[in-house]
Amino acid sequence: MVAGLTNGELIVPMTYEETMMSDFFEAWFQKFLLSTLTTPSVIIMDNARFHRMGKLELLCEEFGHKLLPLPPYSPEYNPIEKTWAHIKKHLKKVLPSCNTFLRCFCLVLVSIDYISRIQLGKKLLNIWRVLLG
Repeated sequence: MVAGLTNGELIVPMTYEETMMSDFFEAWFQKFLLSTLTTPSVIIMDNARFHRMGKLELLCEEFGHKLLPLPPYSPEYNPIEKTWAHIKKHLKKVLPSCNTFLRCFCLVLVSIDYISRIQLGKKLLNIWRVLLG
């Protein structure tokens, strides 16, 4: 799963089944994250291998944002890491009861307790629109 975090809320979450690659991340970053941010923002990002900082920095500038890379090996400075830890902990409890893709998909989204029921509905609708093209 990939997502942004702003004001304590996950935004533009997307799931993928493969190993994260630069091309996929950059497409999500440009098409979903940058186009969702309505005001100039500082985007804090770790130094994952698929974060090609030069390309991401150019995209940020193009959309009027600033990229702030974190120092290497400093997850404690990355706010989204706490969110991922919370989600993973919850999923370890609930995923063994999954018996269909849709149920697993819904459990992943519901485990993100930052999303209210209304926001969850909107996000599900948007995700299905993207999936159905």
